[in-house]
Amino acid sequence: MNETSSFFRWVYRLLAMAGLALALLIGYVAYNVYADSARWRNNRTVEVPKRDESGVPSTEKLRFADLETIAGPNTHMVRVIAEQEGRGSSFSGSYDASATRNLIFLDPGYGEARWLFADNRALIGRIEKLCACEVQDGKPVFAIYLEVRNRDTDGNRLIDRSDLVQPAIVLPDGSGYRTLMTPVREVLDADASGDGNSFGLLVNTGAAIVYREFGTGDWKLRSERELTRIGAQETR
Repeated sequence: MNETSSFFRWVYRLLAMAGLALALLIGYVAYNVYADSARWRNNRTVEVPKRDESGVPSTEKLRFADLETIAGPNTHMVRVIAEQEGRGSSFSGSYDASATRNLIFLDPGYGEARWLFADNRALIGRIEKLCACEVQDGKPVFAIYLEVRNRDTDGNRLIDRSDLVQPAIVLPDGSGYRTLMTPVREVLDADASGDGNSFGLLVNTGAAIVYREFGTGDWKLRSERELTRIGAQETR
């Protein structure tokens, strides 16, 4: 009986030691993954003069992502990402780490480097290259669709994902930025036709689910259909 008890005690000890070793190994791997990620981010993050209209000298931390080629004009696009620690001050971007705040477009050769926005306050969500095709995969891009939040619509003094979203488009070289409609609660889906002649948006306006279709030549509204109202409706 004593020998059996002693055997099980050793088994329990071995299992405990194995569990501890496994926990240490997992912790070591997790730490190294985090350290490598932090090192990579730090290597790509720079402190630059803050771009705003206040006139007060200040700086902000930004990370510049990889070059993305825009097929057709062969323009390059770079996403400018906020990199701040802590919550910081209003409109700093620190409350939404790794959020895309601006885009830079680089013309071929010695062409111009064009920033989309004058400052880095906006929160750019979806960024989609549009082409007359089913799959982009190197096909010429005729426009870039953006989902932009650039106003504090909920009054929390932050520009974040709780604010209304502004659907917009910009030409492949970064020029011709234009909004497609007033800000909405959420964009449920966006899709360009296979021939590239039209572009549809399914949106939640806050009051209704609406489908809107635009012509890609002038980006004017072609049609609008309300699919359903949201919330309780008065009956007459």
